[in-house]
Amino acid sequence: MEKKKGGGPPRSEELPPVPYGKLFRWGWIVVRGAFFAFAVSTLLGIVNLLIQQLQAQLVGAIVSRLQTAGMPEGAAKRGEGDLLSALIPAQPTHAFGFLAALTVGGVLTILAERATTTWSDTLMLARLQRKLHDRLLELGPSYHSEHASGETTAIVWRYANGAQMLLRDLVSFPVVRGIGLATAVVLIFQNLARLGDTPLVFKLVLLAGVLATPIISARGAKGLRAAFQKVRASDVAANEELQNSLAAPLEVQLMGAIPQRSKAFGDRALAHARNRLRASMKNDLAGQARSSIPRLLQLGFLGYGIMLATQSGDPAAAGAVVAVHALVPLALQPLQDLVMFFNSIGMAWPECESVIEILERPTDVSDPADPKPLPAGSSPIVLDDVVFTYPGRAKPVLDHVSFTFDAGKCFAIVGASGSGKSTIMSLVARLSDPASGRVRIGATDLKSVRLADLRKKVVRVAQFPLFVADTVRANFQLAKADATDEEIEEVARATGLWDVLTSASPSAPLDTLLPRDVAQGLSGGQRRLLAVSRALLLKPSVLLLDEPSAGLDNITLQKLIRFLKTQTEGLTVLVIDHDLEGFVAKIADGIAILEDGKIALSGTHDELMKSDNLYKRLVEAPNKEALAPPPAAAPIPKPASMLEGMMTEIDPPMMDEVDMPPMKKEKKEKKG
Repeated sequence: MEKKKGGGPPRSEELPPVPYGKLFRWGWIVVRGAFFAFAVSTLLGIVNLLIQQLQAQLVGAIVSRLQTAGMPEGAAKRGEGDLLSALIPAQPTHAFGFLAALTVGGVLTILAERATTTWSDTLMLARLQRKLHDRLLELGPSYHSEHASGETTAIVWRYANGAQMLLRDLVSFPVVRGIGLATAVVLIFQNLARLGDTPLVFKLVLLAGVLATPIISARGAKGLRAAFQKVRASDVAANEELQNSLAAPLEVQLMGAIPQRSKAFGDRALAHARNRLRASMKNDLAGQARSSIPRLLQLGFLGYGIMLATQSGDPAAAGAVVAVHALVPLALQPLQDLVMFFNSIGMAWPECESVIEILERPTDVSDPADPKPLPAGSSPIVLDDVVFTYPGRAKPVLDHVSFTFDAGKCFAIVGASGSGKSTIMSLVARLSDPASGRVRIGATDLKSVRLADLRKKVVRVAQFPLFVADTVRANFQLAKADATDEEIEEVARATGLWDVLTSASPSAPLDTLLPRDVAQGLSGGQRRLLAVSRALLLKPSVLLLDEPSAGLDNITLQKLIRFLKTQTEGLTVLVIDHDLEGFVAKIADGIAILEDGKIALSGTHDELMKSDNLYKRLVEAPNKEALAPPPAAAPIPKPASMLEGMMTEIDPPMMDEVDMPPMKKEKKEKKG
C-alpha cells in the first residue's frame, strides 16, 4: 500500500472493509465521557419519533370519528378493542385535544433533544480533542515522521468533530431508529386490519420495500466511500500547501515566489473543490434513489386503502386510510436513516480512521512492569552493542555500537549528516529503543526506568526549544509543573537570567510575557540561556545539547561556552554541534566520531587533530557551509493579534560585552 504524497490516506485498489467492531468499541468510549447527557438525548429522540407516529394516528382517528358522527351506535365497530382503540380517545374533541397536547409536547421534546445533544456533543468533542492532543504528545518519532503537522492539525481540529458525531450516532442511531421502525410497522398493520384482511401480496410488497431500501443504498455506498476518501486526501493536501505558503510569507515575497506559491495552492484547492463536487453529486443521486422507494410505497398503499375502504362501505375506514398514508413514510424513514447512516460511516471512515489511528497507535517506548530507579548523582552513559534501524531502511544507522561516555564529562558526538548522532541522543533520552543491545546510565538499563523518572534526570535542550506565549513562570513550569517562584528564582540567579528579568519587570519578573514566535522576539543567545536555565531547574544528571551554537555570533558563542562550562560542571553532557573548532573543541572533554554506523574513533580535539581521520577532515574542510546542518523549519508566523512589547534582548552578567538591550515587560493595553 503506497502513501500519497502530501499526506492523506494510502492508495489502494480495493477499499478495506469498515471495522464496525472497532467503531462500536470507540463509540462507547466516546459517549462515556458524557453518558448522562447522551442517555437523555437518546431517550428524547425515541419519544420524539413516537410522538410523530401517534400524531399521524390521531389525525386518522379524528377523520374516522367525524365520518361516523351521528350514525347509529354499532354502525362502525370494526377494530374496537385493538391497540389503537386503547391509545385514541373516543370523542373527536378529546382526540383533537390530545393531538394539540402532543404537538406542543413534540416541539418541547425537539428543543430538549437538540439542547441535550449539543451539550453532550460539546463534552464529548472536548474530551476527544484532548485525548488526541495528549496522545500526539506521547507518540514518538515513528508517528511524527510519517505525518505532516498540517495533517495532524486537521485531524484534531476538523476531523475529530465528524468522528465524534459518527461514534456517538453509532451507539444511539440504531436504537432510536430501530424502535421507530418497529412501532410504525405495528401501527400500519393495525390500521390495515381495520380495513379488512390484508392480502399476503401487500405484506410482501411492504417487506420488499423495506428490503429494497438498504439494497439500493448499498450499491452506491462503495462509490460514495471512495469519493469521500478522495475529498479527505485533497483536503489534507490543500491544507499542507497553505501551511507551506504561510510558514514564511516574507521569504516568499523576497524570493518573488508569490506566483509559484499561488499556482501550487490554487491547483490543490481546485482539485479539492472538484472532489467535493463529485462526491456531493454522487451523494445527492443516491439520496434521490433512496427517497423514491417510500414515495412509491406510499402511493401503492394509498390506492390499496381507498379500494378496501370503498368495498367495505364503512365510513370509519377513511380514517384508517389517512393513517396508513401518513404512517408508511414514518415506517420507512427510520430504515432510510439507518441505511444512510451506515453509508455515511463508509464516507466518514477515512477521517475517523485518522482519529482512531492516533488513539490506538502504540508509543515507541513504554514504562516497564517492574521499574528500577536511576543511580543517584552523575553516572556514565553506556551503549552496549546497540543496533538501531529506521523503518523502511535495510542498513542500520547504528551497527553494534559500544561506547562509554564518562560520568561528569562533556562529550561531543561528531559525524557526517545522517551518521546517527541524533539517533544516539534519542536513544539516551529514550524517545526510541534500540532494536538490540542496551543503553545504560551506570548499571541501569533505560528500559527498566519509568519514563517520568527518566525525564527528570535526562534533559534535552533542543536546537529550537519549545516556548509558549505565556509568562516566564509558565515556560519554566513546562519542565516542572510544581516549580515554585523560589525555585525558578534560584536557578535564574545562578544562570544570570534573574537580573535580566528584574530589569524588565522589577515588581513581577516571572510575569514577563514571552511572544508566541520566540524566534522573532529573542536572539539565539537568549533562547539558549532561557532553555538551559529551564533544563537546570530539574537538577538533571545528564544534559543533552542539540546544536547549541547554531545561529550565534562569535562574541555570544564565547559567552555561551563559559556559561555552559560553569553551569554544567559535574553533569554528564552530550553535545551535537557543527562548529567543531569554535565550539566543540573548547567545551568537550572528549569527542566520539561516528562513521559507517559505528564509533570509529574517540579522543580530545588535540589528539584527533594529530592523525588523518574524519574529525580532522571535517575541521579542515574548506567549505564548511557544505557540512552545516540542513535549514531549520520555518518559524511559526506571527499572528495579527500578537501582544505588543515582546521580550527583546537578554543581557546576563556573563554576556555583558554583547550589545543586547533589556527586554521590555509585555504591555497589557493594545495599541490603538
